[in-house]
Amino acid sequence: MVNKYLQKIKNFLEEDKVYKIAFLGDSITSSEDIRPNYVDIINYILKEELTKITGNWELPYWKLKIINSGLNGATSKLLLDTLKENILDYNPHLAIAMVGKNDPYLGISSKSFSRNIEKVLSRMKTKNIDIVICSPNASLRTSFNEKIEPYLKEIKYVSNKLRILYVDIFKEFQAFNLKQLFTVISPGNKELGIGRWETDPIHPNTLGHARIAQVILEKVFKIKFNIKKFFKDLEKMNAFYRY
Repeated sequence: MVNKYLQKIKNFLEEDKVYKIAFLGDSITSSEDIRPNYVDIINYILKEELTKITGNWELPYWKLKIINSGLNGATSKLLLDTLKENILDYNPHLAIAMVGKNDPYLGISSKSFSRNIEKVLSRMKTKNIDIVICSPNASLRTSFNEKIEPYLKEIKYVSNKLRILYVDIFKEFQAFNLKQLFTVISPGNKELGIGRWETDPIHPNTLGHARIAQVILEKVFKIKFNIKKFFKDLEKMNAFYRY
């Protein structure tokens, strides 16, 4: 049985319509310096799955459009202030948001954060956009994870209130070996107490992004993602990657 999100995309494509998925969040979503990042991986696997489902590679590769609207340093306030030009003007059919990483460090209380994301999600709902809200990934440092806990509770509260699908990436991430997922070297961040040339405890490496993609693919689209197969082909620089 085809997952409801995949079925909706399939219906659009077979009617010769473009289907658009927008991703919004902070630097973990934009992630210009990590390739492939989780948005890249989801884009590839969705197109391959839809090729199997439709029997026609042209439909997903020509008609499925992925929009990465991640903003480096974004808080819930910035996402709210830029929602029109960053998301709504693209008229997406599905929006996948991962929020909450920066607010604790940039002076936005958990209650203000809650109000901001409720406004963001409500405005998208009025445009008949399907929405998935994700918690951010866990960090390598325990102190960072403890600081974000009140914000995680607010994400879950708002998702329940608005009846929006919630994906707890934070919880899922903690089941993995975090030391393998955080190997990126940081240029330094005084505000967060991260020294220059230290391991970045916030931004995951490519494997970490693959783990984020794995959770979203399984929880939202019911697609199993074999990371070992994918990375084996990636290392060989094959034209197509198994998953």
